[in-house]
Amino acid sequence: MQICPMAYIVITFPLEVRPMMRDPQVLALLRKKARRLLRKRGYRMVFTRWHYFGEHGEKYHPHLNILCDGGWLPEEQLAELKDSIRRKLLPRSIAKGIGKDLEIQYRYSRSPKQIMHWIKYVTKASFRDITWDEPLANALYGFHNGCFAGTWDGSPKWKLTGTDKSLTPCSRS
Repeated sequence: MQICPMAYIVITFPLEVRPMMRDPQVLALLRKKARRLLRKRGYRMVFTRWHYFGEHGEKYHPHLNILCDGGWLPEEQLAELKDSIRRKLLPRSIAKGIGKDLEIQYRYSRSPKQIMHWIKYVTKASFRDITWDEPLANALYGFHNGCFAGTWDGSPKWKLTGTDKSLTPCSRS
């Protein structure tokens, strides 16, 4: 694996803007803006993927998962990163108008086990049953959800040793 440490960012959009986010073109544009912003801020490797629902499909809950080559950030830098993401992905006029903003979580890890857990979680399907929202399923048909950006040609930073049997199958692809 080429990323260590790894940052995991989750961006959740307010309920009031979710109707606009049923359009795959909007989802693709937001994802692209996030990737470009992170690349401009110096992140070399960025992977983005949308999750659409919770575990049981109870409501449309789009959130953008991002895995990238990031580590610990001082409080001021983290606040600046979150602010730049908010400004890039949700116009300030909309945020002020609805009185809400993007929720952004930022975590990082150096643990290969934690990194593999994040990779498995982010790449799993979250829209598992067409009956949860058939019109949305039809709109998303053919949508390429996972996207990479950056340079992924570095040497491995860590590898699975085979001691954790639950993670080993992920490394064989």
